[in-house]
Parts: sequence; structure tokens; C-alpha cells
Amino acid sequence: MQTLRQFLTRQRSSVVQAYIDARRPVTAELYVVAPVAAPVPFQIQLTPGSASVKAAVEAELRDLILRESAPGRDTP
Repeated sequence: MQTLRQFLTRQRSSVVQAYIDARRPVTAELYVVAPVAAPVPFQIQLTPGSASVKAAVEAELRDLILRESAPGRDTP
């Protein structure tokens, strides 16, 4: 699973910036920046609270955030 750190590093953002710069109109200004991770403090009580249930819930929450989040939008 991709983490934010793997998603867009400074090096990758430079590559993205160069790619877009080569295609954008000269009058357009564009800045490419890497996202900043913001913690989401979930508080969940599980019954049963076994390790496998916790791992499954954590995996689903990670998937939800990656699938539904977008820049400038609140996390679901």
C-alpha cells in the first residue's frame, strides 16, 4: 500500500513540475508540492478485539482514506 511519503516525494514533485511546465501555457503559473500527512485520530472499540479484527479494521480505514480523500477535502 502506498503511503503519502511514497506517493509524491520532492524528487517526484520536481518530475511532475517539469512535465507540466513543458505542456502548460506560458501565462499559467503552477506549483507542485508534496502532500502533508494529517493524522486522523480514530477511536474505535471492537468486540471481539482480536489482532485479526484490529488488522482488518485498520486495513479498511487505510483503504477508505486513500480511496475517498482528496486535496482540500475533509476526510470521511
